[in-house]
Amino acid sequence: MLVSSVLPGVAARWLQVVDLFPWTSLSSASNSSIAPSQLFLGLTDHYDPETHVESIIIKSVWYGKRQEGARHEFLLIEIEDTATQMQNFLVLDRNNTESANLGEGGLIAGLGLGSRAFKGVTLDAFRISRDGIEDQLMIDCKLKPRLYLQKLELVPEEPMYLYQLATLALVVSQDYPTYSADLRNCYFFAGLVWAGIRKFCPKAKVTNRRGDLQGRFGPLIYNISENETNKIYQAFQAKVDIVNSKLAQGRLDWTRLRSEASGLRPARKGSSESWPEALLPKKSRPSRMATIEEITEVDEEKPETTDESESLSVAPSQLSKFRRSRERLRSLIGLRPKER
Repeated sequence: MLVSSVLPGVAARWLQVVDLFPWTSLSSASNSSIAPSQLFLGLTDHYDPETHVESIIIKSVWYGKRQEGARHEFLLIEIEDTATQMQNFLVLDRNNTESANLGEGGLIAGLGLGSRAFKGVTLDAFRISRDGIEDQLMIDCKLKPRLYLQKLELVPEEPMYLYQLATLALVVSQDYPTYSADLRNCYFFAGLVWAGIRKFCPKAKVTNRRGDLQGRFGPLIYNISENETNKIYQAFQAKVDIVNSKLAQGRLDWTRLRSEASGLRPARKGSSESWPEALLPKKSRPSRMATIEEITEVDEEKPETTDESESLSVAPSQLSKFRRSRERLRSLIGLRPKER
């Protein structure tokens, strides 16, 4: 089912905004996949305002279900960078490492999805839209035809940031790392993350279209117990508290370094200490020594004059500087200047 490419080296470097809003780059690749651990590290490992960690929020979440095959369940997430007003869609779901080989009937090696023997390593991933179009993302992820069962619309007074959602997905992935078609499957993963979001954002507006189909596969219904939800949520709260403290300290360190640094651009109008501007030096033209050809071109552009004294005065000072520098260089390397 996964047909996308994993972002190379994301865990080893800071995440860039272009990774989450890829149409702003020159890349024409299809949607990219990034594991919860990669997204978590990319957003929280080092504090850097250029990752927009404190401005990328979750606007809404849809609970989706594919209408064919194994009725794969997933979350469609709408994100927005409030600093740039850019928006995009992500798919968060769980697959088995062999899920790409599943046919329309949901069978592999003669085993049905209900078989307890169908197990493997999980492949939990955020799949990033390449163009911000939901329908194209569904096509790229082979999730059509799909039906959205429920929708959560988060409110500004109770925001959830992308790094917090990445933390929640990471906790679920780490606590339940093994895929089993009869239990720890896509229904379990999507349902548990969905329950965690609702618990974290109780004021979110819920639109229930076909919630009765959630976790249902034929006669089977996969339910998330209250104990599992509470266990995951407590682990998530503990981890996100640590992350919040780390980001707060990183923000203070960044602000201090900014105040101590020199040659910075003035702060943008409307900026605040809670969102410091990036440490970027002032732009300046590169300095280099002019070449003989360039000096000759400058001389040729000078207006003609018949007065010999004026001809001497119009010689550019750059030429004399160049000659002195050339003679100094020759003296340093042991060459004698040419006789004039």
